[in-house]
Amino acid sequence: MIFILEAKEEFTMEIRTDIEIAQACEMKKITEIAAVAGVEETYLE
Repeated sequence: MIFILEAKEEFTMEIRTDIEIAQACEMKKITEIAAVAGVEETYLE
């Protein structure tokens, strides 16, 4: 199966600062991240 993707906008390489990258991310609860990593809640402060 072949897919052809058509860009909606012109692709440009943009260098973003650390804070811009962090602000673009969705925050998650530490308990959710710990569960994925296999860390029990009793070890969280």
